[in-house]
Amino acid sequence: MTMATSYPEFIPGAGASLATKNVLSGAGRVRWMVRKPSRQPADNGWRIMSHVDSSEYLSDSGNWVINDFNELCAIEPALLGIYDFPVGSDLQLVDDGSGIQIFDTASGREIPRSAFYVPPAPEPAEWRPEVVDPEALSSEQRELAATAAALFEQLARDAGQSDAGRLNVVPLPDDLGVAVVRAVRGSGVIFVARDSSVLYVTSAIDLPVGLDLFRNGQRTPLSSFEE
Repeated sequence: MTMATSYPEFIPGAGASLATKNVLSGAGRVRWMVRKPSRQPADNGWRIMSHVDSSEYLSDSGNWVINDFNELCAIEPALLGIYDFPVGSDLQLVDDGSGIQIFDTASGREIPRSAFYVPPAPEPAEWRPEVVDPEALSSEQRELAATAAALFEQLARDAGQSDAGRLNVVPLPDDLGVAVVRAVRGSGVIFVARDSSVLYVTSAIDLPVGLDLFRNGQRTPLSSFEE
């Protein structure tokens, strides 16, 4: 089971690093970054120090804490850029008020931005269909839902039924429109786009699968709902 954290996972599997308590508490700002050889599989080797850490302070092991590297990036986002720098890197962060710069400590050379690591784009969040009370729908969503309701009524009449029964409305992600689910067993779902085009799928197709088809442009001709 994945534990929830109070910080984003900027870099999947970023590993653990050592940082001083001054960094974590905010008593000092991130200033020095050194990458040591990894001591265990989860250790990415980074040692992160603040601008107020003295040599005496750093020599006390009690002043160091193991942290997820992502947590340190939440404290100082500039650390994202150095993630994949090689073992042996000895860097310092400088903020002169005009922007953050990172320098190689030994040479004094500024690290160009083109050398910084770029984290992967986050994967889209999984869509979780949620039935919404009709009163909570926008006027546009209600109009789209009414389009689907009329089509379900037509299907019910064609099947010799008095009405379509209960219909549940699910707003689609990215403002794509709505999905209207007919609650009758063995029925289906009608996806309605903002241009009023529709896709009808049977109940054998899961909503997320239907959404993928709908998002990819698959549509049902309105003529197919006519007798």
